[in-house]
Amino acid sequence: MTNRSNLSQSNLPDSSDTDTQSDTELAIAKPLHPEDIAVGDDVAILFTSSQFPTFNWHGFDTSILPIDQPITITYLPYDDQEALVVQQICLPFLLCRTFDDRHRSLDVRQVQLARLNKSYAAADRKARKHDQKAASSENDKGSIKKKRRKKKRKSKRK
Repeated sequence: MTNRSNLSQSNLPDSSDTDTQSDTELAIAKPLHPEDIAVGDDVAILFTSSQFPTFNWHGFDTSILPIDQPITITYLPYDDQEALVVQQICLPFLLCRTFDDRHRSLDVRQVQLARLNKSYAAADRKARKHDQKAASSENDKGSIKKKRRKKKRKSKRK
């Protein structure tokens, strides 16, 4: 057993020691309040929430909540989260641009946004563009093969 009195700050590793520090920096997405969002921010959706009236809950004990009080359910988004760039703000609405230059409107009453690190957002957009290009080239290859098969079938019929 270790005697706790023997443990002191001098026994702990020095945080300024370069051998123990990593060269990479940990980037953490920071949740944003609606008023902290600015044009040009790289953001992503952390949580989505929906409200339902109490009377929709069959079998729910209405003595716990009044019938006119909505129930809010917060959940993780089930679609793939991409880095968005805020283009315009008119709270509670945001107009955001996606990686493929499409636009998406968000209601900050229904989503919790997080500010992303600039380098992460750039890497996310680059990877998505690459994946989109690869998928379209695969589709092109598939359509070329289909055309060749049709051509062979026609030539066999003759």
